[in-house]
Amino acid sequence: MEQGNNKGRLIIMAVVFICVVIIGVVIAIAVNVRENAKNSEIKQGIKIDGSESVKTKQEEIVETPKEEHKTDEDKNDTLDTNETEDDAYNKNASSNLGDNKALSIEILDDIYAEQQCNVMYSPISLNMALGVAAEGAKESTRESIDTFLGTPLYSDFSKGYLTKQVPKFNKNVEGYGDWDSGYSTVFEVANSIWIDQSLNIDKAYKNKVETCYNAMVNSVDFGDANKTCEKVNKWCDEKTRGMIPSILSPDSINKDTSSVIANSVYFESSWVEPWNVADEAEKFTMLDGSEENVTYIENYSGYYYENENAKAFCINYINGMKFIGILPNKIGEFTLSELDIPNLLKNKQSNNVEVDIKMPKLNFETTSMLKDILTNKGLDIIFSDDADFTGITESKESLNVGEIIQKTKIELDENGTKAAAVTAMLLETCGIFEEETPRIVEIHLDRPFAYMIYDEENDQVIFVGKVVQPE
Repeated sequence: MEQGNNKGRLIIMAVVFICVVIIGVVIAIAVNVRENAKNSEIKQGIKIDGSESVKTKQEEIVETPKEEHKTDEDKNDTLDTNETEDDAYNKNASSNLGDNKALSIEILDDIYAEQQCNVMYSPISLNMALGVAAEGAKESTRESIDTFLGTPLYSDFSKGYLTKQVPKFNKNVEGYGDWDSGYSTVFEVANSIWIDQSLNIDKAYKNKVETCYNAMVNSVDFGDANKTCEKVNKWCDEKTRGMIPSILSPDSINKDTSSVIANSVYFESSWVEPWNVADEAEKFTMLDGSEENVTYIENYSGYYYENENAKAFCINYINGMKFIGILPNKIGEFTLSELDIPNLLKNKQSNNVEVDIKMPKLNFETTSMLKDILTNKGLDIIFSDDADFTGITESKESLNVGEIIQKTKIELDENGTKAAAVTAMLLETCGIFEEETPRIVEIHLDRPFAYMIYDEENDQVIFVGKVVQPE
């Protein structure tokens, strides 16, 4: 009996063994088939189980680089894989935008040549308006604007500047004393687009300008010039706190006007500490040699700038912006281009000096028509029938710029400064140590001079002006 049981056990074990062998063979065959199939798919560049495709070396050699397939718009919209928005902003600010600074400053020379009086304009306001327009421009029109701005990626700069940098100047710098100056601390840059109700704005363009320029998009009826001007001017008045109550008049809109791109800049800040007001009036010598009595404001600084053409002082605002007062070395007429301001600001003199500063109060406004000036600066295509702004509307409307208007105003006294600008682009269909006694350097703006309100941290000229007579 026991012998029979043993025989049965052997038979069962043999059957189990045979089954295990058969299963192993089947599994091996299945694995081999799958591996062959997988290798075949890899050679063909096909994705397997959601993994990335693998290309043969031959395919990698003949494949056109991915970057070459991108349009300019793709490149503008795409950051490097490891590049943050801050990286993109810093890259633009440090390497590209400097090409625009000297050109922007020199535009004031053209404005002065036309008006022959105290003038001021805002480079950043003009650049922002052009940047908004550039996002709807194509081919040579886009290239022309990019060249003027100094970068094809101005939208990256704008997005970083508006979201990261502007808020810094809306509060007092830590460590700066707070005193009752009568001035608020405000720095605001705003953009808007006003497009005729008969046109639909291109969705990609709308998304771009809203994202990178914080632009407000409005549908209006340009057939009703009075009502449209009222709406644009109300926006202008609100954004500049009443300093510039209007930018457009009904006669600035014609039958071909189909959209307006507008930018506003508002700046208000007290000085770190108040200037002194002189006890007695002194002379201001004008270009023709005549003199006028002026009550000056006075201050001191621990450094100044100097080159062979000019000297300049720098006084801080409580929000971190800087006022640069520039006195030409030669007496009489001058241009900002010959002063070489970018070079001037690189030559800081701070070795044991005390700078005695004097200047008149400022209170004036400027209206500039920039079409002819910008045409002479290489932007002629945007005003011509060859302009291509077909990216602005869904219908790919043929548009060109009819005129660019900028208004600015400044109020500067011993306590602080208010300054505002609006730019309107009208588009038409087409350690402790003992110090030696410091040497005294005088920079008295008692004859024609220039000035800037300057964002030194980001190398942005907010306002630049020229004064030839006291107000």
